[in-house]
Amino acid sequence: MESVITSCAYCGVGCGVKVSTKACIDANTFAIHENTFPAKSATNLVVSGHSGHAANRGKLCAKGESLLQSLDQPSVLKYPLNSAAKPIDWQQAISTIAGKFSDTITQYGPDSVAFYLSGQLLTEDYYVANKLAKGFIKTANVDTNSRLCMSSAVSAHQRAFGEDVVAGCYDDFEQCDVIVLIGSNAAWTHPVLFQRMMKAREKRGTHIVVIDPATTATAQQADLHLAIKPGSDNVLFQSLLLHLVDNQLVDHQFIRAHTEDFDTVIAQTRENLALTSAYAVKQMTSPSKTDAKTGRIAQNSQHRTQATAHVNKVNNTTALSVQDITGLSAKQLALFFDLFSASTKVVTASCQGVNQSVSGTDTSNSIINCHLARGQVGQPGSGFFSLTGQPNAMGGREVGGLATQLSCHMGFGQQQQALLADFWQTTSVASKAGLSAVEMFKAVKQGKIKAIWIIGTNPAVSMPNSHEVNQALKACPFVVVSDVCADTDTAQYADLLLPALGWSQKDGTVTNSERMITRQRAFISTSGQAKADWWALAQVAKTMGFKGFDYQSSHQIFTEFAALSAKVKHTFNQQKFTISGLQKLTKAQYDNLAPTQWPIESSDDIGQYSTRVYQDHQFSFASGKARFVAANVDTHHQPVADAPDVLLLNSGRSRDQWHTMTRTGHIASLRASVAQPTVAIHPKTAKLIQLTEHDFIKCEINSQDILGGGYVARVVFDETILENTLNTSMHWSKQFSLTAGVNYATHYLVDNISKQPAFKHQLVRVSRYEVGLQGMWFGEVETNAELNGELRWKVQQTLKHGQCFHVAFACNSHDAQYSSQRQLNWSLHLPSSQQIQITCLANKDRITGIQILSQTVISADLEAMSQLISQPLNSALINQLHGLLKAGSSPLICVCTGVTEADIAAELTQLRSAIGQGSNGSDTDWQLVRVLENTQQKLGCGRQCGSCQSEVQRCVQQQWQLINNEPHSATAKRLLTTKEGVA
Repeated sequence: MESVITSCAYCGVGCGVKVSTKACIDANTFAIHENTFPAKSATNLVVSGHSGHAANRGKLCAKGESLLQSLDQPSVLKYPLNSAAKPIDWQQAISTIAGKFSDTITQYGPDSVAFYLSGQLLTEDYYVANKLAKGFIKTANVDTNSRLCMSSAVSAHQRAFGEDVVAGCYDDFEQCDVIVLIGSNAAWTHPVLFQRMMKAREKRGTHIVVIDPATTATAQQADLHLAIKPGSDNVLFQSLLLHLVDNQLVDHQFIRAHTEDFDTVIAQTRENLALTSAYAVKQMTSPSKTDAKTGRIAQNSQHRTQATAHVNKVNNTTALSVQDITGLSAKQLALFFDLFSASTKVVTASCQGVNQSVSGTDTSNSIINCHLARGQVGQPGSGFFSLTGQPNAMGGREVGGLATQLSCHMGFGQQQQALLADFWQTTSVASKAGLSAVEMFKAVKQGKIKAIWIIGTNPAVSMPNSHEVNQALKACPFVVVSDVCADTDTAQYADLLLPALGWSQKDGTVTNSERMITRQRAFISTSGQAKADWWALAQVAKTMGFKGFDYQSSHQIFTEFAALSAKVKHTFNQQKFTISGLQKLTKAQYDNLAPTQWPIESSDDIGQYSTRVYQDHQFSFASGKARFVAANVDTHHQPVADAPDVLLLNSGRSRDQWHTMTRTGHIASLRASVAQPTVAIHPKTAKLIQLTEHDFIKCEINSQDILGGGYVARVVFDETILENTLNTSMHWSKQFSLTAGVNYATHYLVDNISKQPAFKHQLVRVSRYEVGLQGMWFGEVETNAELNGELRWKVQQTLKHGQCFHVAFACNSHDAQYSSQRQLNWSLHLPSSQQIQITCLANKDRITGIQILSQTVISADLEAMSQLISQPLNSALINQLHGLLKAGSSPLICVCTGVTEADIAAELTQLRSAIGQGSNGSDTDWQLVRVLENTQQKLGCGRQCGSCQSEVQRCVQQQWQLINNEPHSATAKRLLTTKEGVA
């Protein structure tokens, strides 16, 4: 069989992937077939979901389906490069790193060096980095970009369970009665798992609640969307806990037998909510009834809890009701409390909306408290589930990837240090926690860290306060960067740039959100001199004189790690993490390892899935009991805008992009929906600060003491987001945009417990970013204006047939001279009265470049425009160019099928003609479900990965109403996403 089974390189769902030759028919084995692979390139390969993997069951999202396209990097790093970007050999690179690190440690001590890692690394890479730093250099200054996404959930797990354990599994989403998604846009960020949730709803009537300030793609498909005020989720769940207690909806038997600190926490919760002016409940009565046979929620409004709140004076401060703080109505609160309390099968899943805040850990513990109170931990169809953002964030945590832990979930106690010292045969185990990500780059800026090795991540873009991080890296005496490409923002600061193996070339393991360990296998030959990260780390360790790093394969590293986990489990038996059953794997067994969930105590566990931890109610604390945690609530520490031009900024993922776009930014199909940086704003808010749609907006850190440089994006109106807030993408960088990314407008706010940066709801000061002419470049266009600093905006976009640059200038007229090529300039007046300045460059009478500029935003089919390059410059081409500009463009709706808004409109127009005119509003609402079904059947949009389902629904709804000449009715608005009796 001509296929390799591996894992996806993107999110924490951890999908299984099958890579086959185009002649391959089928393969459901986990083995690697050496007769065919590794291939020389991806040219004759195809990728598909692996039907035998429990996480995705053969499904892939749009990004997963384009994995092979991601390998065609425009700037692949093939050889080690020095600071002058000159190639050097590996021996010189290793000697330089070892020498610089050794000299720095000798002069300034072990804490003068640091390692910054990534959830993109394999577990084996992570293990060697942590062994080197924490076991031999004697520093815990090893952190990972998982600090930016998962550390608040980690801290909450540790405080509640005694260990960083996700207790449940994906099957729980299909076995529960209610799914609560808080701070998660799973339809975009975890699309394959979200589709499993949607199918479960279709099959068994699962209720989906989304708690999010924004009306995301996920919220649009929810049964109940709670558009909560940013930062108030902690208050919501603390009030839910008191509701459960006051209405006798807790499992007292479970609480007494398997938990600690319940009474203390309830008392503290009442005190916190009162004394911080956060909450005052007058009456919560009449809990929901459940069907005696099914245990499901009885849909009768008379049984719904009537939640009310009063305003009183506490310590001379007006106490706010939970309604005031959250922005939710009493009816919404009652309905949510009803749904949560009426069934014991509730799963609450959180993501960055919870984690990336100053109270992320406390909020997670408030959620866990509610599940503990109901006895809903480790049981089928229930519990708290932290959705991991990266493919191996959990694997990194297992080996000690965070600065605040040692390997195998151990802390820095003397017994843990001694265990590691004995196992690794070293006397230099780190004795204290190291610097977390924000602390680390502050220390670099302050000159305390003199040498840093950055592996597989792009902190110049992804860290808060990017301006200061870039300054820090520029000033750092010695920076090593290991990556697969040479053009990242961070790579520009490297004194040594090392070529790493990327997905398709590297070989090892990853662990997904549900504790599933999956083999990531190589299937393409190594390009140039790229090496595995573990290899580079081990070579440096040996050159520094350390023993125990003579690894020949990832198999050796993995089995050593498994043996360490066995020793830790034997010593600390209450701990749940172990992969001891894998310590004796042969090379062949490792190569053919099937996806397996931990705990793995024996080889008999290999291949297990759908497992749960704590199902026996034995938790990881020495007492065996879980702990209720008194989570703080303090509304005074929530950001408050103090001026009309100060707004709350929220950044997050775009549907079709990944991290800082180094993997996805060059893929034309994925860039089609994300052409330029945009900021979504409510039209009323925009009016107050005198912004119109398509204007440019500049967001800056709201502090006189911090120079952040600012972030510039286009304004788009969105009536679904809260007023006085902004939503934007986290992905942009200087690599793709002249005005950089959003983290030039965020600063160093962190959760004091987890040390995770608070990227959500940061205050920014906004202003109009003034430009004159704006437009697009295609082909070879280089202007004097760009060199003279008149260029104010430049965003690169990859197209199927080339690329284009979205540009804007400070000037209102543009007569720049180009190279010696033939230059033709003219103006075009569109029927809309828009005047467009056109410049065509030609060489030997063939188009080499096109520039289109106007005073206002230009709409055009970019792919069609790019295909004019290399065509003869004649009257026919000019007419074609004019036709494209007059036609405008249509937004892409579905990446998988390439369906645009115009395609859907055309299909609906035909359908309207076929079924006849004259339907009234209610008839149209009744037809809308059929219309959606018909459209998707004909065009295929939303039928593949499903991540665009909400966009398809919205587009069909809007276009159908336009065709029928109707207003946007409330009935139609909810018809596609709401189940009767729930909303």
